[in-house]
Order: sequence, then C-alpha cells, then structure tokens
Amino acid sequence: METGYNKNRGCTDILCLIIFLSFLGSLVGCSIYGASQGDGKMAAPYDRHNEFCGYGDREDYPNLYWPSLIGDVKSVLNNGVCVK
Repeated sequence: METGYNKNRGCTDILCLIIFLSFLGSLVGCSIYGASQGDGKMAAPYDRHNEFCGYGDREDYPNLYWPSLIGDVKSVLNNGVCVK
C-alpha cells in the first residue's frame, strides 16, 4: 500500500476548463456591453412601479427610499419610492 500523494499528476478536465473560461469571457463581455449600452441603468434603483429612479418621468428623483425595512424581502422591495 502506497501512502502520500500521486507524483504523476496532470490535467484531466480540459473540456471543463474550456467551458469555464468561455463562461468567464462571456460574463466579462456582457458586463462591458451592458455598461457601455445600458445608459447607467445597470446600477440605477427602481421603485415599486418597476420604473428606474432618475430616468424618464422620475428624472428629478434619483434616489430610492424605503419607508419600512420590516417584513420579508418581497414586501420591502415593493415599498420603494423615488425621492430627491
């Protein structure tokens, strides 16, 4: 019985490595595309009416305010209001 680690090691999952690297490349590509074409909406908050704060009818209201942080996540997110 041998003990210790195997000294004759090698890469066995080349296909998984290729898939993983292509996933990372597509993730970076989509992020760059979204940041350049998204008009800043990637990081913009949206209110309970699913409209972006600081854009369109709410251009004068760039910030999001939650009147209450009590309750489950869905009820908290459904109470957001765009404010100045």
